[in-house]
Amino acid sequence: MINSGHVRLSVGAVNVRTGNFAYFDSDKQRIDARHIMASGALPPGFTPVEIDGEHYWDGGLVSNTPLQYVLDQPGKRHRVVFQVDLFAAEGELPSTLAEVIEREKDIRFSSRTRLNTTNELDRQVVAKAAQRLLAKLPPELRDDPDVRALTRMRNSHGVDVVHLIYRSKHYESQSKDYEFSRVLVLEHWQSGLADMSRTLHDRRWVNHQPLSHGVHVFDLTSASPTPTKSTS
Repeated sequence: MINSGHVRLSVGAVNVRTGNFAYFDSDKQRIDARHIMASGALPPGFTPVEIDGEHYWDGGLVSNTPLQYVLDQPGKRHRVVFQVDLFAAEGELPSTLAEVIEREKDIRFSSRTRLNTTNELDRQVVAKAAQRLLAKLPPELRDDPDVRALTRMRNSHGVDVVHLIYRSKHYESQSKDYEFSRVLVLEHWQSGLADMSRTLHDRRWVNHQPLSHGVHVFDLTSASPTPTKSTS
């Protein structure tokens, strides 16, 4: 099904030799078990996975979310993105060495959603300003190389990002990034199911009217949603 074209799958990994981030995309190549394994090969617990002569580790070493990759894809329709973070960026000040290790992992693996959103807002503002400027130019300047470069700036439609953040249980420790016991995995599945169910039935989400432009981020597990939108 993945390679049939009905559903698009993209997974990220890091090239061990170059340190560069790579996306394996079913829209551009055939995806097999190696690509999935590479995207989850977190060192030192898992060895790198070889693909076409290169070796790859978990993409979370560079960025634990493909949000920017999704936003960079061309398209003219409004988008709804559900982003799941298994590590929370916010947390308490650690007081023991074990808590320091755990907190360091939370910060390292938490997704840079706010940074990506801010960058996207800035890019949309510039793109809309460029469009207005181009409309004011005389015809003789339309073929100028700088003008043609501005016309290629992406001006996407609105994007809603629903941010689901897993909150660690008090008994979880610095080993939670490689703790895959059946009990804990089943508990994580139940937690995700409950969070998703609450989100899809939350009236703040259900009654939300998407706008034609801008990026809106919602964390509906908090006391109130945190929408952020671009201006033009």
